[in-house]
Amino acid sequence: MGAFSNFVMSRPFQIEISESQEELEKALRHATEASSIRLIANALLA
Repeated sequence: MGAFSNFVMSRPFQIEISESQEELEKALRHATEASSIRLIANALLA
């Protein structure tokens, strides 16, 4: 039984995303840029 039975018996669910595609893309771009900036700063400070 185990994990498979839990998967089979789980109920379907629906997720609603209220942000627009443009907002999500902007957030992703910002997160990627911030991550890159941190990596560069860490390299310079090392």
